[in-house]
Amino acid sequence: MMALSRAESVLASCLDLLEWDEETCMPLGGVAHRAEQRALLAGMVHDRGTDPRYEELLGVVEASTLVTDPESAEAVNVREIRRSFDRERRLPRRLV
Repeated sequence: MMALSRAESVLASCLDLLEWDEETCMPLGGVAHRAEQRALLAGMVHDRGTDPRYEELLGVVEASTLVTDPESAEAVNVREIRRSFDRERRLPRRLV
């Protein structure tokens, strides 16, 4: 599950970099191409974040002893991943 989460985070950071570049030093005439880049990456981030494997893996981890202490770093991470997954899957890909 952490590998899926890490891959999604890396893709999201690439999208953030493109957005920063667009605001600071994108060359003239690059708007259309940048929009395609951002749309592609946003879709990929959404696909990763809503992968059905997340639901399955989250269920396994949430039922394990790994998260019995709700204050542990592991339990907090799992809750945040669950919250993010539930929120993301409510959005259709075309909106992101």
